[in-house]
Parts: sequence; C-alpha cells; structure tokens
Amino acid sequence: MIIKQPIRYENDPATLEATWVDASGAVIKCHAYSNGQMDMLRADLGADAPQYEALLAQVEAEYVPPEPPTLAERQAEIVARIQALEDQHLMPRITRETIIALAEERAVAMGLTIEYLRAKNKGYAGLKTLDEQSAALRSQLP
Repeated sequence: MIIKQPIRYENDPATLEATWVDASGAVIKCHAYSNGQMDMLRADLGADAPQYEALLAQVEAEYVPPEPPTLAERQAEIVARIQALEDQHLMPRITRETIIALAEERAVAMGLTIEYLRAKNKGYAGLKTLDEQSAALRSQLP
C-alpha cells in the first residue's frame, strides 16, 4: 500500500486523514485518525512512519482533554438516573420503602427470614432490587 498525502483539516486539527492507494492509484483504505490514535497510524504507516513524525506530533499536541463535569452536573445526572429508575417502575422512593418495610415487618412477625421473603415473594424481591439500585446511585452523590 502506498499512502497518499495525509490531510490535516484546519477545522479539526486534532484529526489526520490518511488514504492508502495501490500501484494503480485505486483507493484501498481511508481512515481518519484522532489525536489519540496516532500509535495506530504509526503502525499502519510501518517503515514510512518516521517521515511523518513531525506531522503526527503536531496532531498529538492538539489534544485538549474534555472539561470534567462540575459537581452540580454530576449530582444532576445521578438524580436524573434515580428519577428515571423510579419512573420506569412507577415506584417513588417513599412508596417503595414503605412497602418494603411493611413486607419485612410482616415476614418477621410470621417467623420468616428476609432471605426467605426475597426468595419466595417476587414482588418484594423486585422492589428490594430497585431499592438497592437506587441506593447505589445515591451513594455516588458527592
């Protein structure tokens, strides 16, 4: 494979497009490499990589890491995920926790273990799983 002129676009300087052709000039492969994929491009270039090293270094230097989400954004995302879970199951936290508490109270009064209740009562098991998922998300709140 022969590489045609690699293209670095002005509107996206952190990407390099490389096109490979055969001896007749027919395109064999065309790939856009982001700045994080320069090692892949070096491997694709093989022995020709050193002649493009300056260009590859320029593309790598264009990397700008994304801004991490703010605390408020992370909190909003977690709260939205909890809300989506509750909406999906039509079970707000207060209702879910009340039903779980009542079921556990009655099971204990009947001499049953919580493990037995969970194994034999699919409704309780489903609510308990939902409650655990919600609790795991709440634990991620900063």
